[in-house]
Amino acid sequence: MSVEIPEQNWVYTPKLNTFLGILLALTFWTVLYNILMLVPLAKHKQMKKDGKPIEVTKKEVLDIQNRMVSFVHGLTLIVLSFIDITFENRPYGSANSDLQKFTLTISLGYFMYDTLAMTYYKLLDTPMMFHHGIVCLGVYLSLCFDASGSEILAGMFISEVSNPVMHMRLILRSFGLRHTKLYEFCEFSYIFLYVYYRLFKGIFIVYNTVSTSVGHPVVKSIAVGVAIQSYFYVYRMGSIIKNRLKEMKEREREEVSLFWFSHNPKVEKLSYFVKSKKKEAIP
Repeated sequence: MSVEIPEQNWVYTPKLNTFLGILLALTFWTVLYNILMLVPLAKHKQMKKDGKPIEVTKKEVLDIQNRMVSFVHGLTLIVLSFIDITFENRPYGSANSDLQKFTLTISLGYFMYDTLAMTYYKLLDTPMMFHHGIVCLGVYLSLCFDASGSEILAGMFISEVSNPVMHMRLILRSFGLRHTKLYEFCEFSYIFLYVYYRLFKGIFIVYNTVSTSVGHPVVKSIAVGVAIQSYFYVYRMGSIIKNRLKEMKEREREEVSLFWFSHNPKVEKLSYFVKSKKKEAIP
């Protein structure tokens, strides 16, 4: 697709309609969260302690409800950014299309909502604060000077494509389904998608973003920063895979199988389960 790349005049304040669009998007995600708070959730986990059901904590409930919003955003962004990459395929640094403006606006509204929600409920940690901060900055700049939507949405696609199964994995953990086949399926799917897209696909997006002569230097820096953070998490995933393979070998040796949708009490006799419970008990 041939698109003329205009000479860029960097503008750091959004137009009124863009500003109103961001506020509307923020309001939408906030309203959606409040709607999802009405969805009935299981009050007890699949696991038991001393023969009694373990209650899902208030913090876990808040995290689950917030992840439900993140799940919706992730699927929405995956679909819209896929359409942009596949059918519009505009060159990096070009003026934003209407689809790009819409997608960037709803995403900025989401990341603002998510930052505020996690801060309010004390769920925001330093890595997430760093990630959300630089993403908000990059999207905000793109909306202000109305360009670079192509590279930002390409980066968002490879970042979000693994997130739905990641959120499902953590929701399952909150309901006491950590030791199930469904959890392991979500975990390995998440790791595969994360490594494939962020490591192998991401390096080309970062290179093209940095090498373009028309991109904003801050956007280029953000691309490099997100890539470094992603590579760090890929490194940490090595230990997760190693631990899961050890768990599989022990289950095979002890002839204990995981269930798909419920917790198998026999797992609690395995050494890796006992060790994990001891770690959780440490204040």
